Amino acid sequence: MENQHTINRASNFRLLRYLRGTHKKLVEELKGIASWNEVSDFAWGQRRINEYTARAIEKRLKLSEGWLDRDHATYLNASANVQSLFALVNAAPPQVREAIRTILEHGNGDSSRSEANRPSTGAQLRLVQEIGSTLRV
Repeated sequence: MENQHTINRASNFRLLRYLRGTHKKLVEELKGIASWNEVSDFAWGQRRINEYTARAIEKRLKLSEGWLDRDHATYLNASANVQSLFALVNAAPPQVREAIRTILEHGNGDSSRSEANRPSTGAQLRLVQEIGSTLRV
């Protein structure tokens, strides 16, 4: 049975192969982790990328841990407006990103989300209050 990680890993592996330019280049970068045939099988979803191999690929290619498991296709298919919002958030200082996360997690009143229950620092809460008051103006 396929789970979302399996689907994302195959899709993201195809994306990696495209971003590396050629199948051969990706095979060379993954030498010792995956053979020529395994790279093909991973890309076409004919062979599952297990947890150990996924983390080894990410480490070798200097990707963040879990990169293969995240849904990158949603971003690639996003509207220009959503992509510009991502760019703004990505360029923001860490404390602003945390404040935006807090606003989005708490903004709809849904406190059942596990991340929404994590403690916030006083500085984060003050920043959220400052941004909130600016938005109400």
